[in-house]
Amino acid sequence: MAKDLYDVQLAYNQFTGTIPSLASNELRELSLAANSLTGTIPAALPSTLQFLRLSENDLTGTIPPEVATLTDLETFSIHTNRLAGPVPSLIGLTKLTRLLLHGNALTGPVPAFAASVRFLDTSGTALDSNNGTCNADMVSCLQ
Repeated sequence: MAKDLYDVQLAYNQFTGTIPSLASNELRELSLAANSLTGTIPAALPSTLQFLRLSENDLTGTIPPEVATLTDLETFSIHTNRLAGPVPSLIGLTKLTRLLLHGNALTGPVPAFAASVRFLDTSGTALDSNNGTCNADMVSCLQ
């Protein structure tokens, strides 16, 4: 990808294959939602990402802990895949406002996340809401 490309919207295109490493790019927004992508979420992602939408694919594996280093991330949407395992702590992502994890095989406690999160969806997962940290200023917390 070109170094000066900042916004890639490739949702709903019936793409197949895996997501390539994108670490050297300066993308701010990446939407690959609603395709037929397989494989894992790459550990190497652009540190400049603000919006990452990988939902409604056929991604497997775990959420790489490197996601927690994407400090500009505002939206992290990975719902409706086949991701499994625990969710890494996202407490350092202080700009994160939307976290969509639903429809995966995620397990363990709901991850710690910053008070900036205003929308959280973990429905259809095996995340244990009793062990997670809910922010006091969220309108509705996990029940």
